[in-house]
Amino acid sequence: MTGLFAAALVSAGVFPAPPLEYREPVPVDHPSGIPVLCYHHVGSSAVPYGVSPYRLRGDLEALYENGFYLVTPRDLENRLMQVPRDRRPVMITFDDGWEDHCRFLPGTGELDPLCALGVVEGFLDEHPDFGGGVTFFVSWDKTPFGEDTGEKLNLILDLGHEVGNHSLSHAQFQLISEDGWRRQINGALDRFAKYLGMRTGEVRALAYPGGQPPRGGAFRGFMAGLTWRRRPSVTSAFVVDGKVTGFSRVLDGGPERFHIGRIDMSLYSVGHLLQWSNLMVAGTGRTGIRSPLPWRP
Repeated sequence: MTGLFAAALVSAGVFPAPPLEYREPVPVDHPSGIPVLCYHHVGSSAVPYGVSPYRLRGDLEALYENGFYLVTPRDLENRLMQVPRDRRPVMITFDDGWEDHCRFLPGTGELDPLCALGVVEGFLDEHPDFGGGVTFFVSWDKTPFGEDTGEKLNLILDLGHEVGNHSLSHAQFQLISEDGWRRQINGALDRFAKYLGMRTGEVRALAYPGGQPPRGGAFRGFMAGLTWRRRPSVTSAFVVDGKVTGFSRVLDGGPERFHIGRIDMSLYSVGHLLQWSNLMVAGTGRTGIRSPLPWRP
C-alpha cells in the first residue's frame, strides 16, 4: 500500500471491513473461464453491496500477485489478443454510476484517491503491467457520478477505462416488453451522446439492471439485432449470477456473449475465487497460473 493511499484511508477513517458471510462457488460445466467481478458502492461495507476502498485495493493486489491481467469488454471483441501469454484475464466492473465511483476532491478538481477510479488509478500507476483498465456501467435513473457527468465520463475514457450501458431508468428487463428493452438501451445511448458525442460509439457493453436478463432465450437474438444510429447497440451483455462464463462462450461471437456471468464482490472474496478450479486451471496441460494459456489463438 502506498503512503498516499494509506494516509487517505486514515484521514477518512476507513478501515478493513469485518469478514463477510461468503457464498459457496456456483458449479459450472466448463473447465475454465474469464472471471468478471462486479462492485457497486466503494466507500463502506455498511451500505448494501458496498466495499471499502481498502478492500478494493486489497482485491487488486491479490489479483495482480496471482497473475491476473485486467481486460474490458472491448478486449472480448478482439479475442483477448492484448493479454500476455503468461497472464490470466480478469474483468472488473462497477455498476450504477454512483458518486463514489468517480469523485473530485472539493475545491481542487483532483481525483479523490478513495473513489473507485482513484483506487484503480493509484494501483495502475504502481503496476502499469496489470492491464488496460476497468469498466463503469452507468444508469441514468440518477445524475451519473453525482455531478460533472460529462467531464467524468470523458476522464474515464481518456484514462483507458471503459464506459458501459446500465439502462435509462434501471428498469428490470424481466418485467418489460421488447419495446421497453429498446427504450432502456437506446434511450441511455441518447443520454450518453449528449456528453460523449462521437465517443458514444465506445459504449457497447450492457449490464442488465438488477443483474438478471429477460426471461427466455429470445433476448439473445434481440440484442444481436438491436441498432442505434446504424451501429450495434450492444456487443456484449452481463448478468450477475455468481458464475464464470467459459472462454469459448465469450469469444466465439455467438449468442452467449449476451449472457456473460459476473460475481458480486460484496458476497465473495478474491481469496475464495482463487480456490475455484475453473479460474485457476485452463484445461489439459496447464499446470499453474503462469503456464501458457492453451486457448490462445
